[in-house]
Amino acid sequence: GAAEERDAPTPSVGAVATILAVGAAGLLAGASLGPEAPLVAAATALGAWAATRAKADPGSDALVLVLASAGALLVAFFGSLIALAIPLLLLRQRTQQPALGALIAIVVAGVAAWLTVWLLQGNHHGYGTIPSAGVDAHDYAVAIVLGLVAVAIGALLRWCIARLTRVTARIHDTTPWWLAAAIFGAVLGVLYLIGGETVQFSGSKGSTMLLSGEVHYGTWALAGVALVKLAATGWSVTAGYRGGLVFPAVYAGVAVSLLTADALPGLAGPGVLLGCIAGLLVEMTAPVLGVVLLLALVPGKLLPLALAGAAGAIGARMLLARAQRPPAS
Repeated sequence: GAAEERDAPTPSVGAVATILAVGAAGLLAGASLGPEAPLVAAATALGAWAATRAKADPGSDALVLVLASAGALLVAFFGSLIALAIPLLLLRQRTQQPALGALIAIVVAGVAAWLTVWLLQGNHHGYGTIPSAGVDAHDYAVAIVLGLVAVAIGALLRWCIARLTRVTARIHDTTPWWLAAAIFGAVLGVLYLIGGETVQFSGSKGSTMLLSGEVHYGTWALAGVALVKLAATGWSVTAGYRGGLVFPAVYAGVAVSLLTADALPGLAGPGVLLGCIAGLLVEMTAPVLGVVLLLALVPGKLLPLALAGAAGAIGARMLLARAQRPPAS
């Protein structure tokens, strides 16, 4: 809104509280979505409110405060300064030649958030951080290949969302709101009953349970929970719950990586994990956003391997975009 010429509604503290309340209600009700989306929305609204209180210029100054607020939240949430790349890239997208002061303001806000969390919690790994592991040379090739393949799974979720939107829209339009809400919740509950504890909610806890070996699934069961998670996530999005796609993508990536390692033991290793997660994040969010989020989730030791998986995923996205492009007349 700060970048638009028309006057945007004046933000308020009440609006921030409403965003948080709606997000919390949806997530507590069981949505298979991540908490990052309502948190970023609330931080963005808080930045806009601060801009109005400071009587900042409605264009560039307000935009900087909005991006600084959202960037600080992302740094605190993921526990990584790499997340600052997101507001900086958005600033570059909105402003062809951003002022040095704007860049400094966003970086200072992010560093201040990181230091605050560090002072309060020490070595903070963020929400849903991917654990470290030893890397072999073959893991890079595996990460590239599975980054390519996992994009297709993300495309399956997009297809699922498109189809489910028609179903939920019909339910919403033809039934009383309370009955529609009950149906939406019941379908999600049945999916959770089928998938079990690991597929419930955002996927952060479920990913940890899968990686730690706390629960063990066979090959077909892993395929099943991955499909149920995609269905639950697609249903949550189309039923109107509020939340993000980052951690459902991480969970699906973990499940598919374990499935691959179980079916092809010779490929087992961190390359399988990061390739699958990279492909799903790149397809389910956006190429650049997915890469930055992936790098923010992994420890420094795995950054080169994560980049290899991201390269494969972006290559697959480019191939899909070319295949979907209408033929030249």
